[in-house]
Amino acid sequence: MLGGARDAAHDYCSVRQDLELYWPKVRSGGLMAGHDYVNASEAMAYNALDFSTCPNGTVHQGAVRGAVDEFFGALGLTVQTTQEAYWKSWLVFKP
Repeated sequence: MLGGARDAAHDYCSVRQDLELYWPKVRSGGLMAGHDYVNASEAMAYNALDFSTCPNGTVHQGAVRGAVDEFFGALGLTVQTTQEAYWKSWLVFKP
């Protein structure tokens, strides 16, 4: 896969699972992108949406932003973002 966009569940656990599942499928030179690059408190402030609770009931305030930053940070990769005031998108190129 040369690239893909992600805009599914917004809790930390679901985002992390998607990243772990799909990143290995992206070819070198490809990219992965997603939307709603926010943590749980930003989502609540923007639109009163609760992104903090995972399907298993655990709470992670990082939500989308936390999962993306943690996953790609561990790989030493830079997360780029779009510049909307709210609900930014993110993208990462695979070396």
